[in-house]
Amino acid sequence: MLAGKPRRPRLAHDLVIGDGHPALADQAIRSPSHDRALSVAAHSEQGSSQAGEMRQVDSQPLLEAHGVGKRYGRKVVLQDANVAVRGGEAVALIGENGAGKTTLLRICAGLLAPDAGQVAVDGKVGYCPQDPGVLDLLTAEEHLVYFGAAVGLDRQAAIAEGHRLLADFGFRGGRRTLAKDLSGGTRQKLNLSLALLGEPAVLLLDEPYQGFDHGTYVNFWDHVDRWRAAGKAILVVTHMLAELSRVDRVVELQVRTVGASSNDTVKQSRG
Repeated sequence: MLAGKPRRPRLAHDLVIGDGHPALADQAIRSPSHDRALSVAAHSEQGSSQAGEMRQVDSQPLLEAHGVGKRYGRKVVLQDANVAVRGGEAVALIGENGAGKTTLLRICAGLLAPDAGQVAVDGKVGYCPQDPGVLDLLTAEEHLVYFGAAVGLDRQAAIAEGHRLLADFGFRGGRRTLAKDLSGGTRQKLNLSLALLGEPAVLLLDEPYQGFDHGTYVNFWDHVDRWRAAGKAILVVTHMLAELSRVDRVVELQVRTVGASSNDTVKQSRG
């Protein structure tokens, strides 16, 4: 059974293992950069959150990965990895380099096929890769139109929504500036905004604040609170352990060592 509703500010440091859903995400749409996917399944509408109202957490997960395994040749990257995220919940994915955090996110996004296990997604997925998945010879606005089309937005809607998202993150790129001429932090603001186009229900964010200045970094975590209040399910890879109080739960992946059992792949403890 799934764990009960999380209570803040107490932080649970654990792994959620659900009952499992037999179906994989119905559809995956990839951009030519091969670094972004939007997995589309049945999308259920989320009610708006009123000011001062207690945040609601869905009883069923919008994202559930169960028994996920991945290897490259003889190297085991993931084995029996499990995570579930409900709507209205933010979960941090942590672990040492090489533990498989990015691999797990790419599998959940539909970019990478697992060798074992299942992933079930209920709703659109917005994926923000660690390295900006942008195209050097396109402007920011051209990115909005291109990626917006992948989630069913026409040109006008994609530009309007995209400009609002970019403004939220303090994007300062010029209208005619190509992506290759943007600073690292500005490229990452575009990268994150593209993941949010089309109001995805599930957000998969792989260290999405890389290159942000301090103000924008703090603003990012404020946005996490807003997305969660809007009923989104958020899985974010982070090395910023000081910010773990901003999430509901923490899942820690451990580097697989020779001779370790499958239960050693994920560290599980409770606060």
